[in-house]
Amino acid sequence: MNFHIESLLSELSSMNVLENTTVIFIGDNGTDAASIETPFSTNPDSHKMEVYEGGIRVLFIVADGYHLEHGIEAPSSTGVGYISSPGRREYMMVNTVDIFATIAGIAGVASTAEDSVSLLRFMGNNPLLPRIPRQFMYTDRCSNQMFQAAIRDSSYKLVYRLNFALGTPVIELYDVTDLAESVNLYGTGITAEAILEAEMDSMWLSEGYDPLAAAACP
Repeated sequence: MNFHIESLLSELSSMNVLENTTVIFIGDNGTDAASIETPFSTNPDSHKMEVYEGGIRVLFIVADGYHLEHGIEAPSSTGVGYISSPGRREYMMVNTVDIFATIAGIAGVASTAEDSVSLLRFMGNNPLLPRIPRQFMYTDRCSNQMFQAAIRDSSYKLVYRLNFALGTPVIELYDVTDLAESVNLYGTGITAEAILEAEMDSMWLSEGYDPLAAAACP
């Protein structure tokens, strides 16, 4: 992978277009069970095809070609799509669908992608761009045997798992700093629990789906 990415960037450089290119690199849908590592490996279900962190947390890197080409920060007059103070990490919730609004913003067009948040304000320092992080992030997965969903805010994550054969959901709540998801806080009186449950219910209602009333995936 490193070889092919380097080859791609080298080719863009030889075409004299790298410095005007925004590079977005993202992992693919969690980690395979055979490759999962600590801290995720302490949870046997925290891998690809599951809604625990090992199954949904992926690498997300944004770089601008000017910095890759010249090794310095792009001039402020260069425009959108460039990184101020390159090499830093932003601690915020980012979803893969945010790529759509971000690329649309770089191209100077409006995005019509559902639930997509532009990352341009976090990339640069343009005060005219809104710096509005996500309040919630949701994902779900359904197989013939189980429906599972997860929703989180900046502090807590709610996990919902329903085995259709058993008919009783298992609900868990974790502090987002607990990457191993080893301490279930559900039912301990944390305020975020009710907020996340209400937001999850609202999402299901908007889709017309009730997991408890279903016998299979929608």
